[in-house]
Amino acid sequence: MVEKKRGSRWKYLLLGLLVIAFIFLIFTTYAKNCGEDKLCFDDALDSCMNAKYYHIEDSNTYLYEIKGTRGDYCLMTAHLEKMGLDVESGVKTRLEGKGMVCEIDPNIDVYNTKELSVACTGPLKEALLQMSVEKLYGFVVKTFGKVLVQEQVEENLPYPILKG
Repeated sequence: MVEKKRGSRWKYLLLGLLVIAFIFLIFTTYAKNCGEDKLCFDDALDSCMNAKYYHIEDSNTYLYEIKGTRGDYCLMTAHLEKMGLDVESGVKTRLEGKGMVCEIDPNIDVYNTKELSVACTGPLKEALLQMSVEKLYGFVVKTFGKVLVQEQVEENLPYPILKG
């Protein structure tokens, strides 16, 4: 009979350890859903606890998710879920649904898109950079194209240098 009690003790001990491991797993992987509650997300960000938050900026909806820590940083993802109605369809196609992974230090304002993009990498950041380069290229061609065409006229060149 002593053997039977000893065997059942191990079963209860094993069952207790499994319950504790299960509870630990739930609390470490469960993401608190803050919805659109900024204060809730700020609290989670301060302690780098898993949380989800919908951030609306310029009628664009971003999903921010805190994933845990990486060294001294808080690991967060930012996805552009939906763009506003006033955004042209080409821009929507290039950006909507894309995301980036961010390593946040305590000094970064995650609600400031420019500050946030410094700490992030991924398809959303790449698409934004590509669009910025294209916009800058268009500005350069437009500005300097006029100057070069003017030089062509002044120097009486038979061929165009650059058209803007």
